[in-house]
Amino acid sequence: MVRGQPDYTLSIDDLGNNLKDMTARYGKEVMVVEVGGEDTKIQNTFDMLKAVIKKVEEVPGNKGLGVLYWEPQGARMWSRYPLSAWSTDGKPSRALDAFL
Repeated sequence: MVRGQPDYTLSIDDLGNNLKDMTARYGKEVMVVEVGGEDTKIQNTFDMLKAVIKKVEEVPGNKGLGVLYWEPQGARMWSRYPLSAWSTDGKPSRALDAFL
């Protein structure tokens, strides 16, 4: 990680390029179906989700179909899953607002 720069920013352009390459090469639609961020870094997860959604929306020909958060409701308090988007109050975190 570059000092002060979230990890996702180092590879988000690669994601966008890969999505565009797959649609150009195979002529098929694409989706990002397993994405998530640390539940203790809500703003970073929100920002990452917005960036991923933007890259999917930039796929030419409307061939970017969408983004799915993997196990957003798997709250760490009972599942020990650190990449959920659930807060300790038992409600969705602000990270999921990226989908609004």
